Amino acid sequence: MPKFLLIIIALFPLTLSAQDNCVDSSLINPETLCPMIWMPVCGCDGNTYSNDCEALNIGGVTAWSDGECQGGTGCIDPSLIDINMGCLTVWMPVCGCDGNTYGNDCEATYYGGVTSWTDGECPVVDTIECMILPANVDFGLCAMALGVAMTDSGCVFISGCSSMGSDGFDYAGYFYNSEWECNSACLEDTVVTLPCVVDSLFNFAVDCIGDYIPVCGCDEVTYLNECVAVNYHGISSYMPGPCHAFCNPIPTGITFGECDMVLGIVATDSGCFTLSGCSSIGSDGLDYAGYFYDLMQECETACGGASIGSIEQNLVYPNPTKDFIQLDRNYQSIQVVNPLGQVVLKDNNTKLINLSALPAGIYHLGLRNDSIEKFVKVIKEN
Repeated sequence: MPKFLLIIIALFPLTLSAQDNCVDSSLINPETLCPMIWMPVCGCDGNTYSNDCEALNIGGVTAWSDGECQGGTGCIDPSLIDINMGCLTVWMPVCGCDGNTYGNDCEATYYGGVTSWTDGECPVVDTIECMILPANVDFGLCAMALGVAMTDSGCVFISGCSSMGSDGFDYAGYFYNSEWECNSACLEDTVVTLPCVVDSLFNFAVDCIGDYIPVCGCDEVTYLNECVAVNYHGISSYMPGPCHAFCNPIPTGITFGECDMVLGIVATDSGCFTLSGCSSIGSDGLDYAGYFYDLMQECETACGGASIGSIEQNLVYPNPTKDFIQLDRNYQSIQVVNPLGQVVLKDNNTKLINLSALPAGIYHLGLRNDSIEKFVKVIKEN
């Protein structure tokens, strides 16, 4: 037998042995809490892992190299994408390994197809190009909100019929999603260093008035007034007026599931009221996220007329409170909802509610008697 054939026969079993030794099932421990960071490694099994911890404890591989495998799934796995998945519309942002911010981990997985993420929004970079609208360009007399744009007067909200300007040019790329994003791109003193929510601004000791003088925060949420936005929510910048200035009523017959999660305030043929459900996906399959208002007054101002729901701060006292709150009457159904839209306390047929077990913060009470529904803000102090 030729010598080179003997060499091949001798090496072939060694190659099989090396592949067999790549994965050691005894190393796999799915209960290990690996950090959710994207520092990809290429396992000896040819698969890309988010980091070496996952390679060892999830894949059980015995060797790897830094970086993604060539031809591997990498950060985006298209097989994960399922746009029909009813992810909850809860703002618990994660930063995907693709550098994009998603509303929560469910959206990251099923809408973006990303394979790993970290908690919190992705950091804002200072490479966003500032696009300035030319003077005297208008977009028609329609009431549709186009976004925030940089003008001679600074970053302002623009309404019109479309992004097509009166000069025939399409300015779609000139609009930002929020005033904060516009300022970050166009004003040197606000780039990156101007967070929307500043912890040092929180001051629950301030007794803000209950008057409805709405402001639209840099987080695109409408607040009762400037004092509430700054002291109760830490908002660093805002614009006068509500964010949601137009009436978008929910079509008759649309339901959102039988979950207790508060989705927001909606306008219907019966007026404005607080709606609960499982997600913003309606029974007709459409996403109605843009139909929800942040405040009852915002809905009533936009849509006009009386509603079956209203904010009446004198319904509960004391407010703020450290433990108990007294209602003006017994209600058949009482729900206490935290800022994430989660029901944290339920009660019924009572006038006295004990909040002592809840952490300090701002909550909303849903009070219901027969066809009457009321929505009340309550501040819980330490």
